[in-house]
Amino acid sequence: MKIDRREVGFVLLRSLLQYISFLFVSVATSSVFVLVATGFVRELHIPIANVYAISSFALVLPFYSVVRSFELYDLRSRSVFLKTSGEVYSLRSDIAVSFGERSLRLKLICDVSATVFLAFVLPYELGYAYLMAVFRDTFALGEGTLYLLKGAIVCPTMVVLSFLAKTSAHKWWIVARTGEREKMDKLTRPNLRLFLELLKIFAIYAVSSVALPTVIMLFVSLVFTLGLLGEQPWIIPLALVIVTVPFVVRNILTLGRRRKFYRAFVRSAAERGWCVSGVNNPIRSSVVYRPGASFTISKGDKCYAVRLASIKQRGRPVYISPDGYYTEKRTVSFLKITLFHIMTDTEYTFESDAKKLVVFSPMPKRLYINYGRTDTAPDDGDGGTLPTAVVLRAAVTGGGSRGRSIHGPGYVSDVDRGIIKPFETGECVGDYKFFTPSGFISAMENDCLDR
Repeated sequence: MKIDRREVGFVLLRSLLQYISFLFVSVATSSVFVLVATGFVRELHIPIANVYAISSFALVLPFYSVVRSFELYDLRSRSVFLKTSGEVYSLRSDIAVSFGERSLRLKLICDVSATVFLAFVLPYELGYAYLMAVFRDTFALGEGTLYLLKGAIVCPTMVVLSFLAKTSAHKWWIVARTGEREKMDKLTRPNLRLFLELLKIFAIYAVSSVALPTVIMLFVSLVFTLGLLGEQPWIIPLALVIVTVPFVVRNILTLGRRRKFYRAFVRSAAERGWCVSGVNNPIRSSVVYRPGASFTISKGDKCYAVRLASIKQRGRPVYISPDGYYTEKRTVSFLKITLFHIMTDTEYTFESDAKKLVVFSPMPKRLYINYGRTDTAPDDGDGGTLPTAVVLRAAVTGGGSRGRSIHGPGYVSDVDRGIIKPFETGECVGDYKFFTPSGFISAMENDCLDR
């Protein structure tokens, strides 16, 4: 098999730029972290080696982010990968395509080899000074030993991180939101987009390097406080109360809302002549999942099996899927910057010969029907996963964004695309009809559950 030298040269040049970008971000952010943390450790009398050890995370995270960005905006590799892999992502198929397709295999081998070579050959002072300072101060190692130790630690770590970062980019090519995929399809200047992405990475890690020492100082202060347990035994119970109270209060409120709805339903059903049977923990099921229908109502020749659906937090958006589950989306953010989403699926299907109804109680504040893609977080206008310049500025200055995300020109959410739609009581999804709590009671009172 003949190897294209120009292709190899392009991959090696891109790998060199990737490594330089990583060094710039990691050295800058770790230096900022050490500079800010030094004042704290002096006040708390903490060994400086601990600061150097924590700052070493500025090697792992930026490397992953930079490699992922370089892979994400490599449009030639993206085109080849999508043509070969199809529209459904799996790690097994990713590995098969990456090592089976000639151009992708060549790129992967050259890229990882060049990165490992640079990490091994260059002196440890160039990017790994704080990491090696931990071993030097702790074990009093010589320069030659530190150089070899650097290679033994950094090179295998980079191989693993390179693989994880590249597979993450490959997955994003397939499961990204519709708007993001369309942007990638229309992208004509990928190098400019990559440069902007690197600036965003630098900004996020720079802000984190300034804020993280304060968080660590508070944690260490708490540990020191817990060290007073011999004199202050009430501290542990107090800490446990602080941790558990939000969870307990949330469950109590959920149970209270479900109990209030169920009482109103039973009272209304009795007044309108409906018979309630097959009751299956309608109140407790709001906090503990129970399969099957919550109860059955009947009057004359009409019979309905009703399942009461619940969510953990009313403020989180929820999406009803035609595939038999509803999804609760939890957004994880740092300094008002959206990092990623956690999607929790709950099955709403159940077996019954009667007509099947699903009632949300408590009712989420944002409920949608997801008729589109279900392999990624729907974009309901919450800002997605990419922080804007305005959000970054708000994170640095401490200003708010008034609870709304700010989008650039041409932004179209999945709601506007028709991929998801806001829920209305009485919506039918497959064999199931969904209601709000008040909508269900009103439809039952007016005998129009079928309308």
